[in-house]
Amino acid sequence: MSEQSLFATYWPYYLPTWLLLAAVAYLLGRAVLGMFVRADSLNVVWRMLVVTTEPIMRVMRPVLPGFLVDELKPVAAAGWLLLVWFFFREAMSSFGLLPPALG
Repeated sequence: MSEQSLFATYWPYYLPTWLLLAAVAYLLGRAVLGMFVRADSLNVVWRMLVVTTEPIMRVMRPVLPGFLVDELKPVAAAGWLLLVWFFFREAMSSFGLLPPALG
């Protein structure tokens, strides 16, 4: 019988990590592209980034500082999500649920 893959064994770590870091990448992509594209642009990539990240921004809005300009709010939201990922990783480590290569 073959061994289970690392993903099959440690999916409770890998799946939330992948989702959190993908959200961070999308937020940073929105921030970088936002420097070159107007907010009301019809650019397909810009519209996809806005549609994808708007729910994340709506959830993160209460913890974002009010003095930030709108163009920097995705960067701040990405920072908060990285902090969440760090605490999630530490929690998984304390329960012994980190994959062996990461422990």
